[in-house]
Amino acid sequence: MVSGAVKIKSLFWLILIFLTATNLAFAAVKEESIADSLRQKAQAGDVYSQLKLGEEFLYGVNRSRNLNLAFYYFNMAAEQGSDVGNFYVGYCHEYGYGVTKNIFKAYSYYEKAISLDEAKFKVALILERGLRGAKIDGKYYGSIDQNKVRAKELQDFLISKKYPPAMVNLAEKLLKNRNITPESGQYIFELLSEAAEQNDVQAKKYLIDCYLEGIGTAVNEEQAFKEAYKLYTAEVKGVAGKLGLFYERGIGVAPDMLEAIKFYQIAADEGEGFAKVKIAEQHLSGFYLKTDVEKALKLLHEEMRNNNGAAIKILADCFLKGIGLEKDEKQAFLFYLRSAGLGDVAAQYELANCFRNGVGTQIDESAVFFWAKQGSSVGDIDCMRLLAECYAHGIGTPKEIKTAERLLIACVKAGDDKAALLLKRGLE
Repeated sequence: MVSGAVKIKSLFWLILIFLTATNLAFAAVKEESIADSLRQKAQAGDVYSQLKLGEEFLYGVNRSRNLNLAFYYFNMAAEQGSDVGNFYVGYCHEYGYGVTKNIFKAYSYYEKAISLDEAKFKVALILERGLRGAKIDGKYYGSIDQNKVRAKELQDFLISKKYPPAMVNLAEKLLKNRNITPESGQYIFELLSEAAEQNDVQAKKYLIDCYLEGIGTAVNEEQAFKEAYKLYTAEVKGVAGKLGLFYERGIGVAPDMLEAIKFYQIAADEGEGFAKVKIAEQHLSGFYLKTDVEKALKLLHEEMRNNNGAAIKILADCFLKGIGLEKDEKQAFLFYLRSAGLGDVAAQYELANCFRNGVGTQIDESAVFFWAKQGSSVGDIDCMRLLAECYAHGIGTPKEIKTAERLLIACVKAGDDKAALLLKRGLE
């Protein structure tokens, strides 16, 4: 028999559920009413309503994302001469949102919206490189000539206004220059700091590298870690992998491989190739994650399709050693060759050894020298040591004992015990 207290309690919960459902229903009706009102205004020609609806459909705010409707409302605003509408129509054409992807149409709409800083930046990027003519949907679009002068004028104007994307873009170009002077480094740091103050996420990411490498500021690994962790806690994607590396190598924080793997897994789930390779390595080694060769190979093959040199190099190792794959020296050689061509220095070293020892290919001393030199040019210690051996013994190049000694000394200074042993034995 149910007691009176239980009945009252049950009645209370029924009333609460009813009221909650009623409130949700009223909220839905109110939201739909607002939406209908916005649509009515947009259809009546109100530009503000057209743009607001376009943005809501584009970003999925207050309603389900619908790129076709986003383009429809932006186009309505553009047809009434709205600069913002023209910009958004260009944006939709550039990325194929609700319309066929067409960079030529995008450019024409950006030019119509040139009064906007966003449009100036887009036009500058296109003019900087120019566009070759192309056929899209059966129609041929003529080329857009490169115009670096106008592109620079637009960029300079935007930088004078401290427009964040322009400042970050210029900083990126300067960072690509290997010979960064103290003056250019300081300018890079200033540009990125200005953009970061305006909450530009990409600028904040680049500042992490500035603190790591001492670009425009003193090397400060602790600050680099703090900046990366701050972005992570703000739910910014693309920093978890860097945090994994910091924890793995003890950069700005105490080394902690378990924390490193946690962040690598987060980054891998976000689709970061570098992190996927790290997780695959752990599944192959079984040190910190359960040995799972099948899962490791799956991750590596995913990244191989993305031309990830590190992933392809590890697959080459698997072919060479018969780990999860049938042992095949020829396949190992071909995978090392592909990875080396993509710039992976570890693969360049292994490829040089393949040519040196005839693994999966014929012995070719000139190729040994070539690939050892390639890896040495970016400071890889293994390649530098191998290059020293080439100079010491005339492998693929005339003997140069002094050059060999110089290379080995550099390796020893970097902590390479093998180079120290070679020096001790003598090079003659």
